[in-house]
Amino acid sequence: MDAAAQAKFDAYLKSAESDVQQGQYARAAESFSLASIYNPRDARPQLGRSHALLAVGEYLGSAVCLTKAIELDSHASLADVDLVTAVGGPDRFLQRFGDLQERAKTSDAPGLQLLLAYIYHQMKRPEEARTALQAVKKALPSSPAVAALEKAIATASPTVPDPNSPRP
Repeated sequence: MDAAAQAKFDAYLKSAESDVQQGQYARAAESFSLASIYNPRDARPQLGRSHALLAVGEYLGSAVCLTKAIELDSHASLADVDLVTAVGGPDRFLQRFGDLQERAKTSDAPGLQLLLAYIYHQMKRPEEARTALQAVKKALPSSPAVAALEKAIATASPTVPDPNSPRP
């Protein structure tokens, strides 16, 4: 990337981060989108946009950006993040999380389940993350983002074998 493009990328990324700090999530999503134009191989704008869209209740858009971010850099995109702060505090987080859960129950969009699995993963609730991910795997069996999220969940909290089950 040339210096001019890098400067634009940095400026849009900084602007987006400032917008997030000010609670201007729609503007932040726009700035993250513009940053991704200047460096489409950097996962940070996609992940930032995903969080900003989650904050404003645009769950499908958030899921699409999350998928792109994971595909670009699964390690960075699935690292621990304070989602409560990222979406504007505990009240907004609980509101969005509850709304997303309800929409996911009545929708056949696998992206909503992927977003739920990601949120559960960030909340350190691996069983719920695995359950949400199972629905996604049925719809998107060859998705690299699904495979990466599944690996991250397994790595963060391996399943405990049942002591009553036979050993191989």
